[in-house]
Amino acid sequence: MTSVVLVVLLVTSMLAIGANLTTDSFVELTRRPASLVVAVVANVVAVPAVAAAAVSLIDFPAPVALGIVVSAAASGGSSGPLLVRHAGGSLALAVSLQAMLALLALAAVPLWMLVLSSDSAFDLERAASLVAVLLVAQVVPFAVGMIMRRQRPRTADRVHVIAGRIADLLLLGIILWFAVTTIGNIADLPAATLPVIVLLVTVTLAAYGLPRLDGPSERSAVSMITAIRNLTLALLVVNLSTSPDLAVTTVLTYGFVMYVGALLALVPMRRARVG
Repeated sequence: MTSVVLVVLLVTSMLAIGANLTTDSFVELTRRPASLVVAVVANVVAVPAVAAAAVSLIDFPAPVALGIVVSAAASGGSSGPLLVRHAGGSLALAVSLQAMLALLALAAVPLWMLVLSSDSAFDLERAASLVAVLLVAQVVPFAVGMIMRRQRPRTADRVHVIAGRIADLLLLGIILWFAVTTIGNIADLPAATLPVIVLLVTVTLAAYGLPRLDGPSERSAVSMITAIRNLTLALLVVNLSTSPDLAVTTVLTYGFVMYVGALLALVPMRRARVG
């Protein structure tokens, strides 16, 4: 049942994103190819590479290692653009980059999971099936939303609002559900888990200082989009793994630290924008 809710959440999230985008949004990205490449490499390669290096140096249980790496590899969290707006960043860049990263994460997550292929925390055959499900659950509604935006913009506006609210409610419900059902297991995480997660969140927020980014507005957008990982995708992946309980607790812990870090970073980003 939980897996079904997570898939519905993915569908509504991607429909909301697609209904708010036009082809002009992607044209905007082509005008800054260098910054786009830097942002994509940071999200798809650098952040999960740091996570993979950390779990290879520390003897984590396999489910915890899986939770850390999947959280780091799952870029394109749907709440990223909302935080970009509060940070005073470029919303057009944020929405476009988030949509691209959400799709790239479908390939990045299973590829980085292969780094842990010697562990028993997940089933590779189920991972392959999961990719197929996610392709349908994300690409199709995303395309439908963009077509709707092009042909019926007023309808797209309503769909964007409604689907976005449903996605927010589902995400909140899923997080609360997993938090309630796993809160007693948080103490079971190895002591090194929290410092590693804090390190990863710090690395994502440090995307503010990446080269080829133009001014505080663009830097805030890339930093927040990089910081907000796709918690929905990460939860879905680990929930369908062969040892989900500890992995889910790890992902939820990552999500908590992620949002606390992002909220704390809003203040200096806003000040930089005003200045």
